[in-house]
Amino acid sequence: MWQLERDDKIQHPGAPHLSLTTDMRPKKSLGQNFLRDQRTVSKIVALLDLSEEDSVIEIGCGTGILTRHLAGQVRRFVGVELDSELAHKLSVEFALPGVSILNQDVLDLDFSGLGETRGREIRWKIVGNLPYYITSPILRHLGRHSNSVERAVVMVQAEVAERLRAQPATKAYGLLTLLVQWSFEVESPFRVPSRCFWPVPKVDSAVVPLKPKPDRPLDPGATDAFFKFLSQSFSQRRKTLRNCLRGTVASIDLETILREEGWPTAVRAEALSLDDFVRLFRRLHPPAGEVRNKR
Repeated sequence: MWQLERDDKIQHPGAPHLSLTTDMRPKKSLGQNFLRDQRTVSKIVALLDLSEEDSVIEIGCGTGILTRHLAGQVRRFVGVELDSELAHKLSVEFALPGVSILNQDVLDLDFSGLGETRGREIRWKIVGNLPYYITSPILRHLGRHSNSVERAVVMVQAEVAERLRAQPATKAYGLLTLLVQWSFEVESPFRVPSRCFWPVPKVDSAVVPLKPKPDRPLDPGATDAFFKFLSQSFSQRRKTLRNCLRGTVASIDLETILREEGWPTAVRAEALSLDDFVRLFRRLHPPAGEVRNKR
């Protein structure tokens, strides 16, 4: 079992010593837990491996503790903040050339539509402290736009970080694991204790670097169908794969292919790797001109 690197040396002044937060209360409805540890900020910035020519999107700028190390330091910076009050304060504080603060939901943001540089589509470095309640949708959104992403460094719950790097036949392994690993190589995370945030959450977090994969094993046109296939496969975790897929594929085809591939017919979805699912999907949904039977 992999383990998160633990970071126990916390550098903060007890409460966020930031002008943006002196007259504000975190909003529970937005899942706001503001990072207040400068050492963690430094480690996040180092993982981004920035240059002056980079383009950066920060998801959930919050009090600006990370924004201060990014805005004005790269060619283009876009901060996305759903809290309208914070977005206004950030816009005033970071009114700099090449800096934009967007008051909107990141799930509505089309990364590829944010512009070009020298006639070429921008590839963004993504960073953010993802709200717990919307972590999975944001990760899936990043996956859908991974062709526009050069690198991502995201803060998530420690338990979610475990799921992102999980191996088959483990408790943490599941649908989110596969959806993220389809688009990204998930690199080693480091743990951030709950006391690094204000207000202090009940669980620790982790910072996870994500590197987009250059190639996918299926044609782009088959991706939606493959994701639907994965979702159906994990629809009933305690059920066999055969039961989960009942009604979506022919049972006799599935049983035959499982046996031919060396899996028991009572296998569960969590036992199969991403490569296994790709191989199974190809055999159940062969491209035109191919046949189902194994050669």
